[in-house]
Amino acid sequence: MISLASGIHLYLKKLTSLSLSFSWCQEVSDKGIIELTSLICQHPSELTNLTLNFQSCKKITSNGIRKLGVEIGRNLSGLKSLTFNFSRCTGLDSKFKEKLTKELCFIPELHLYVDLY
Repeated sequence: MISLASGIHLYLKKLTSLSLSFSWCQEVSDKGIIELTSLICQHPSELTNLTLNFQSCKKITSNGIRKLGVEIGRNLSGLKSLTFNFSRCTGLDSKFKEKLTKELCFIPELHLYVDLY
């Protein structure tokens, strides 16, 4: 995941829409999503639409998702649409969705897909 993300900065200044799917990737963890978000957020861009799919990524926790939300909230104020898929992520607690929504409330179209087990 990091090797994919490390080259993304070359294109971020021109991107308006980015969609990445890590669905069913069992090695994706909090560390990986935090590093990915950091790479996306550290380069000024025209990014208005972001979709990140982490369906069934078992190593992701509520703590990692909260950090992801904070980084996006601080650095991607131009987002108009943000979609996250955390379905079947078993490391999430019942409060993470409420906290993430509060952190990202400035985004007009915020879509969070999650089912807690």
